Amino acid sequence: MGDDEPLVIRRLKNNMLAGLESRFPLTDVVVAATLLDCRFHGINEIEEFMKTKGTTKVSFLASMVRSRLMTEDIPQNKITDSAGEVGTSSSVNAANFLLDLARKHSATQQDAESAVENECWTYFATASPEHLQPYGGDVLQYWRDKKTCMPSLYALARSILNIPATSTPSERVFSTAGLVITAKRSRLNPIRVNRIVFIHDNYLKESKYSTVTALQSQLNSLRLQQQQLEDTCAREAELREVASNERKIRNEIAKIHREGSTQAWA
Repeated sequence: MGDDEPLVIRRLKNNMLAGLESRFPLTDVVVAATLLDCRFHGINEIEEFMKTKGTTKVSFLASMVRSRLMTEDIPQNKITDSAGEVGTSSSVNAANFLLDLARKHSATQQDAESAVENECWTYFATASPEHLQPYGGDVLQYWRDKKTCMPSLYALARSILNIPATSTPSERVFSTAGLVITAKRSRLNPIRVNRIVFIHDNYLKESKYSTVTALQSQLNSLRLQQQQLEDTCAREAELREVASNERKIRNEIAKIHREGSTQAWA
């Protein structure tokens, strides 16, 4: 944003940016999907996300593999006695706790975590956008060929990249307009429907709007802000006009000086 932009334009940009960030937040799944596409490793948003989280790309991707894919290596069977499946809940919980503790500190689990980190290191060290050219930009086909050498990352890519970015049926099921227009509201005016949808998407559901009095107070505040913005725009227009008149006067003075100098030489 430029410093010479009017106040109204700057506020408009800030509001639009806040709206986009609220509707399209940068989540862990989105970042993981971006990292699994080697064309987008170095974008600024990912670097800022890693700085905010205080982690690295390798650690982040390895943690995503562990949190979404890795399962327990030791099966947790029910504790039974010789008389049958008769065990108390306390004994089962104690056994599960011991199994979790053993799994956490077992060599097998540590080796698995080390293998995942090694895969991440190898991927970030070797992957480049040119590697997707033989696949025509198909990231899923790229990871399908990496299934043998990077099994953990392949499983993560298959679980995340297969999620469609959008779906027309789901949009219709959960759309606001579909909930507004029903069999009993089939004669709503289209303009009124658009206004209802706009209010639904932009109305802040906070405690300060819980009563009519609070809503009226907020409306008066918005009107005051609008008046202040209009006054600011008017002052900016006046300043532009003054600056324009000043330039005209300076040009006239310079013209008079040039004509006087010409007559003196003549």
